[in-house]
Amino acid sequence: MPMRLISLGEYEGALRRIILTAKHDRANNLQGWLLQAGGSLAKGWLTRRTVVDVPLAGSPLLIVPVPSQWTRWWRGLMVTPHIARGFASHLEAEGIDVMVAPVLTKAWGSTQAGKSGAQRRARSNTVSALVDLRGAQCILVDDVVTTGATMLACRRAVEYAGGHCFVGVSLADVHNCRPLK
Repeated sequence: MPMRLISLGEYEGALRRIILTAKHDRANNLQGWLLQAGGSLAKGWLTRRTVVDVPLAGSPLLIVPVPSQWTRWWRGLMVTPHIARGFASHLEAEGIDVMVAPVLTKAWGSTQAGKSGAQRRARSNTVSALVDLRGAQCILVDDVVTTGATMLACRRAVEYAGGHCFVGVSLADVHNCRPLK
């Protein structure tokens, strides 16, 4: 089943510049903006929710940030955890039982920047779950989706660990709001 993708917009113009600043410039602290953007994504997801999206009953809904390269953590430029926290905060305010769960890890290696879709998909087995996710309902959160290879690798890792993931959200998308196969 394709995974629905919801984003704030196309990866261009001002949105692209803000994301690149958040990812590469420690002098500009954009954590507050990232939290608000996560809340906007949650509001968008709630208004676009369909039958195939994540059910809201049962155990807490897991908001899973897509893992970043270790170098981003080392430089203190983490983006997806802030987006995920903003997303979760908005859902909590709406009365939804939710938890941010950084349960995925990415193997050491080079960044995906500049790689083609085929090259990105070839590295898609580099993501794995750190815990058993049996029965968990998950929403994946990323900053940018270009080819969808990382988002799909994360979905496979969640499903391999026993969880279910039907929707992904990102700040920007090269092809806004398209289903990922």
